[in-house]
Amino acid sequence: PHKIEWREGKIPILHKAEHYVVPVEDKEPLKEELKYFLECVELRKEPKTSGEEGLRVLKILETAEKSILNTKKSNN
Repeated sequence: PHKIEWREGKIPILHKAEHYVVPVEDKEPLKEELKYFLECVELRKEPKTSGEEGLRVLKILETAEKSILNTKKSNN
């Protein structure tokens, strides 16, 4: 939660906040995702994220990858 104060509209002055530790569980993310997937299948439960959302993310990633490749080609 650091803050930046702008003096005279152009001089940035940093105000550092106290740090804090973010608790993170000591678990394997992929293993937890697979367990959640199996739970949804077994209990016929609606997942937090739908297949449509997954497809949307894949389309965004594909577009970003194409953009990066086009940028690299343009710079050569």
